[in-house]
Amino acid sequence: LIMLMVGGLALDTMHHERERASLQATLDRAVLAGASASSDTEARQIVEDYFAKAGKADYLLAEQEGDIATSLNSATITARAQRNISTYLMKLSGVETLSVAAASTAEVRIPNLEGILVLDVSGSMASNSKIGNLKVAAKDFVSTVVGNSDPGSAVLSIVPFSFSVSPPESIYQALAVEETHNYSTCLEFKDNDYHHATLTSGSSSLSSGIPAQQMVYTSVYGGFDNLNQSWRSCYNNDYMRILPYSTSVTDLHAKIDALQPDGNTSGNEGMNWGAALLDPTFREVTEHMIDNGHLDASLAHVPANYNDPDTLKVIIFMGDGANTTSYFFDRDPPQFRGTNSDLYEVVYQDRVF
Repeated sequence: LIMLMVGGLALDTMHHERERASLQATLDRAVLAGASASSDTEARQIVEDYFAKAGKADYLLAEQEGDIATSLNSATITARAQRNISTYLMKLSGVETLSVAAASTAEVRIPNLEGILVLDVSGSMASNSKIGNLKVAAKDFVSTVVGNSDPGSAVLSIVPFSFSVSPPESIYQALAVEETHNYSTCLEFKDNDYHHATLTSGSSSLSSGIPAQQMVYTSVYGGFDNLNQSWRSCYNNDYMRILPYSTSVTDLHAKIDALQPDGNTSGNEGMNWGAALLDPTFREVTEHMIDNGHLDASLAHVPANYNDPDTLKVIIFMGDGANTTSYFFDRDPPQFRGTNSDLYEVVYQDRVF
């Protein structure tokens, strides 16, 4: 009888370990898969789905507070499981069941983040508290991402857009631009410019090798006496300019707070600039800005290469709808420009009697 009890203990111990290992393996696979999710809800669904497909759904314990935490560049997933198994020969010693329990945690973290906030500041954002809601959402994002990251690991840029996008002089001076005036810094893009993320930046110009064209500066209202009224083709106000590559929550919040809505909507302009600020070729602009004291030298690696496994690149676009109509003079053929133009400047003086 003693030998039978000892043999039963070994047999039931082996059975217990086999079931524990199976439960642990299911947990490990489930939390690893869940750590790739983009939200807490999705992570929870993935873990539950793994257990359901393994026929162990009844063994997964209820989620506890703090078990699942996902963010833009990190995730921590913890899950627990438990079941009871009937014994074989340990019943002889009064042990009817054994408890099998397991727990597993998976953590995924991408140490560096490059993010672009492309924000709609067109005139329609002035209605129904839209600009106020945008500011709240954008500042919450900044606080969550930069405030919870290691210093310097999260770099964010803010790209306001309306009719166009206004880069600061620190960026504009680093670009190869066919400059025709000194009113503003906006660029006029061709259709091909939306097929890639590279902007004209010094020697690494567009595939055609032709410098970017400066946007014609126009004001819909105000006539020729005041070109700085509302509804302009380009805004040279500081609050409308891009804030590039910041690691400061204070500076990012201040930029968002200063935004003011005005002008038509060209979301394509905002996205084109957002993609450019993430493209590795823009490091030429970064180097120019560092050399001229407009950017800290610690950001010389920004934007990182696309295949850098330690860097996550994201664009967050916030707006209220579709683009509105934009009008331009036709440059090719130059029907209204150059020697064939039928537009004239009339200069006169009132006669005094």
